[in-house]
Amino acid sequence: VYGAVMNINRGNPFQKEVVLDSWPDFKAIITRRQKEAATDNLDHYTNAYAVFYKDVNAYRQLLEEHGAINWDQVFQIQ
Repeated sequence: VYGAVMNINRGNPFQKEVVLDSWPDFKAIITRRQKEAATDNLDHYTNAYAVFYKDVNAYRQLLEEHGAINWDQVFQIQ
């Protein structure tokens, strides 16, 4: 997650974005490819998500309610 945020601050060459459950006191964070970026739904390398959470319930809610994951893609969670 730190590496994704660092790359975003340095011009965002990998076209990533960050999704949080709340700010500034977040309990769950997901980095993902920007929805505007061209993607291949079958490429699990470019469709990788990085996740950090302090509260599993906040993470579960982020996955279920906020559309943070594109469930139509083949992907990996790191």
